[in-house]
Amino acid sequence: MPVRDLDSFFPGTSAAIRFLGNRGASGIDGLVSSGLGAAASGAGPVVLALGDLAFYHDMNGLLAAKLHHLGATIILLNNDGGGIFSFLPQAAYPEHFEALFGTPHGLDFHHAAEMYRAAFRRAETWEDFRIQVRDALASASLSIVEVRTARDRNVALHQEVWAAVRAAVRADLAAASGKAP
Repeated sequence: MPVRDLDSFFPGTSAAIRFLGNRGASGIDGLVSSGLGAAASGAGPVVLALGDLAFYHDMNGLLAAKLHHLGATIILLNNDGGGIFSFLPQAAYPEHFEALFGTPHGLDFHHAAEMYRAAFRRAETWEDFRIQVRDALASASLSIVEVRTARDRNVALHQEVWAAVRAAVRADLAAASGKAP
């Protein structure tokens, strides 16, 4: 979900920002390793944005950063499970949804950061997030900034944003055609 959100909602800018995407069998295969591979190329600061299941799925990729002293900033969006499935029809069946699709894990990724000698920060507010990402980018080492989110709130926020986008597009089309929305 994080790469989809970046694709949809990253603000326009005149800054030269390069986005790389990795699409594995399930969209989560090797994301940590691919991000650290980009960091190894030396092409500038690397920020890897991914969800908790993708991070967990390729956590052993952090060994490359430890062994090769790679610097990167990992933004870990932790909603304790598979948030993308909350947008799909199976979310309407709560009696089996959590176990089969939500897949909560209850993991504390601070321990993984410790094991691989990465800095770990947990952002509690947006201001805290900005500061922690800025500090992580200034570091030459591996940093993980975790943001805890709620899957149900994420779905609600997406619905609100897309409703606002639809309303704005309708209003612009109506104004362009000379009709009231």
